[in-house]
Amino acid sequence: MKNKLATRSLAVAGLLTTGLVSSLVVPAAAADVQVSVFSYPGLNGSSNACDNENFNLAEIVEAEVGYTVNTAITNFTDADLRAKLDSSRFFFMTDMETQNPSTSSFLPASAKTDIKDWTNEGGVMVMTGTHSSYDADFLNTIYSWDVSSVSTSLLTPVLANTSGTPFEDFSGNLTTPSATQAMNMGTVANVSVMWGDSDGTAALVAVVQYGRGYVIYMGFDFYNTGLTGNSGSPCSQNSNDWVQEIVPASLRYATTLADANAAPAAPAPYTGPLPTNYSDRTPSIGDDALISGLRMNLVTSCTIDGVTAVVSNQSADSFAIVIPEGITSGLKDLVMTGPAGKLTAQGALTIQESIPEIIIEAAVPSKVNAGSFSGYVAVYAKGHKGKTLTWKIAGKWFKTTITSDYQVFQRGTIAVGLDVFVDLYIDGEKQLTKTITTR
Repeated sequence: MKNKLATRSLAVAGLLTTGLVSSLVVPAAAADVQVSVFSYPGLNGSSNACDNENFNLAEIVEAEVGYTVNTAITNFTDADLRAKLDSSRFFFMTDMETQNPSTSSFLPASAKTDIKDWTNEGGVMVMTGTHSSYDADFLNTIYSWDVSSVSTSLLTPVLANTSGTPFEDFSGNLTTPSATQAMNMGTVANVSVMWGDSDGTAALVAVVQYGRGYVIYMGFDFYNTGLTGNSGSPCSQNSNDWVQEIVPASLRYATTLADANAAPAAPAPYTGPLPTNYSDRTPSIGDDALISGLRMNLVTSCTIDGVTAVVSNQSADSFAIVIPEGITSGLKDLVMTGPAGKLTAQGALTIQESIPEIIIEAAVPSKVNAGSFSGYVAVYAKGHKGKTLTWKIAGKWFKTTITSDYQVFQRGTIAVGLDVFVDLYIDGEKQLTKTITTR
């Protein structure tokens, strides 16, 4: 049989030191799936040889294209166990030979809670078999199940369950190398047997949903299966279908399940302009409106009903616009464009119905006018002594009593080259509407 796992060079061979598994992390390629492999020192072997199931399994996972091994979880007593579980896409639990999961020194209550909660919240654990009841004990004490280890001669796939999963790529029967045993799933719910007895009484490979997460069980301990443990050569069982078919399928399925449960990435915070206040929410066409808020200097253009509203006097805190001609009265959205895209302030302004432009010039010698020069906007009144002059410049109202036959009223302006609207009234009657350019 062709060795599918020989297609990737082994970084893990130098990672595992004689007698124990180091807690170093193999550098991953950008797209690699990081797999946490439980790496308790001396758990199932004392050297990096074929009899060390942890070493074998780490080699097998690392050799599978697209996956990298993280061996940072070396003890269930670690205070940061949950954080380490969260850091990988899924967790690989290995054969337990020298430690008993029923003892708190190996598996304390805090670790049981961490693993149970992590699975319930969407974590995926892949677990190998153990030549004893320890694998069943491990699952029972964490998840409060009633599974038990059993022997079986039923090695065929349950095609109805493997269909549509990565396991469907292999439809052959499994063999029973080394310590191979099945699991009686008892009364556990949501069990899908992939190989073995379909009713769950003897499951060789099974997938169990627990909360939002999953447990994938493989009833083989992976003894004598590594790639380099035989004096640098593959161990005798490395070509077995458990290694070449079941592990790769389990990795792919665990990745699919873990990714399906992953929380969506948090959206990037909004960094564009954010209006918070308007100087005039009910302006008329030609009026000025000051828009205040955050990052207002990022606005590059504004429109109302698709008509451009000229932006001026812009700063980080505010900018001014003149309500443009060509729009109708009513409730309007203000659309601001900037580097972050378009921001629509819905119902920002209610445009008032405009008064028709009427230019009334009194018979000579009575007259009013307006103009701009040397940083001033000026209005003139001739022949209206004793009357009340009211004028609006750029949306601002002024009022005074005319005390001479010819009188000039000035207002300073720092804006130069800006078109402003001027309305003049005598005793409440409009006399002049005019657009002037500040000078």
